[in-house]
Amino acid sequence: MNKSTTSARAAFTLIELLVVIAIIAILAGMLLPALSKAKAKGVQARCISQLKQASLAVLLYAEDHEERLCGRPTSGLLHGQTATYTSAGGVDQLIYYIAPYLGLPRPQLLAAGVTQEADIFFCPGFKRATSHTLGLNRVDFIITPSVPINGTTIVIPGNMMPFGYPSGALMAPPLRLSQLTSLGNLADIWMIVDADRVGTPTAGWSAQLPVRPAHGNLRNATYYDGHVEQRKMPGPVNPAINPHNY
Repeated sequence: MNKSTTSARAAFTLIELLVVIAIIAILAGMLLPALSKAKAKGVQARCISQLKQASLAVLLYAEDHEERLCGRPTSGLLHGQTATYTSAGGVDQLIYYIAPYLGLPRPQLLAAGVTQEADIFFCPGFKRATSHTLGLNRVDFIITPSVPINGTTIVIPGNMMPFGYPSGALMAPPLRLSQLTSLGNLADIWMIVDADRVGTPTAGWSAQLPVRPAHGNLRNATYYDGHVEQRKMPGPVNPAINPHNY
């Protein structure tokens, strides 16, 4: 009799089981948002790390090319940047020039028809924020189309865009770092920033971009002195101050 009574007391009643399940559900509800935030912070930290490597690669390239930024001698780069290149194409993309500095093969060494994706140059937050179904040639970063200094876009001549431009009336070669210093402190001029539809609503490739910044209300940006920081998304676009909302 005593043995039977002890076994019965050791078992959980239905009410006790329901209480335990309710407690677990409450704890899960409290922990999941924190875990979600931690995961987002991890993605953002990885993006910052990769941007840091990309900016250092640009500066190393400039050091090896008499201070001139990436691009051809007579024409520069597109503003929207992808993470892919081939042996025959991509001369208007930043990754084409900095790939060797990131431990990736030189474009000239790729076999014909081979497309190289530089995962290090692909914002991990971008991949989470938008589908990756349009192929690898996705615009995920913007390089300075003008000179945003301390939140204000300085209007400069087309031939003074830091990375130049590859075609049309704006075609121009990339600048040297010494030319860029004449426009402001290198630590105040951003080089590369996360791309999204808020900042770039009308470009031909805007549909590829996340609807909002991939890191919430923050964008990661790297500057010409090599540092990376988080930039809060500005308010509504003011064409007179910051036409690209970057």
